[in-house]
Formats: sequence, structure tokens, C-alpha cells
Amino acid sequence: MPKGEAAGFLASLAFTALASVRDVSFGGVFQSTSPLGVAAVAFTLCSLLFLPIALAPKPPNSRGAAAKPWRPSISVSVAAP
Repeated sequence: MPKGEAAGFLASLAFTALASVRDVSFGGVFQSTSPLGVAAVAFTLCSLLFLPIALAPKPPNSRGAAAKPWRPSISVSVAAP
């Protein structure tokens, strides 16, 4: 099994290949379907997948190290165009 940079490269290659197969396979379906229908299905599927994860009980200190320096995060978000 590849390690380090080679593993990342292979994962990127696999993702690109699978995305191109998806785009070619579903291109006709998405062109013949209403954009509102596609958006509704996508929103529903994402909600069903991520809502249970977001609502799962978490330990009190689960915010982690990324949440500690909040001022730089806020300033970058505000300053971003």
C-alpha cells in the first residue's frame, strides 16, 4: 500500500476518475430533469446523511484545537472577499 504523497496522488486520481464517470453517466439525466428536482433530492440526501452526525451527542470538550484561536478565524472570515 502506498504511503504519504503517493497515497494522496492515487486518492486524487481515483476521485477524478470516479467523478468523470459520474458526470458522463448522469449528464443526460441531469439535463432532462428540472434543476429544482435535482436540488431537492440533493438537499434531502445531504440532510439525511449529515443531520444525524450533527445531532449526535458529543463530549463537552469536542471542539478541539481548531476552535481555540477564534479571533484569527473571525478576522480571516470577515476580511475574505
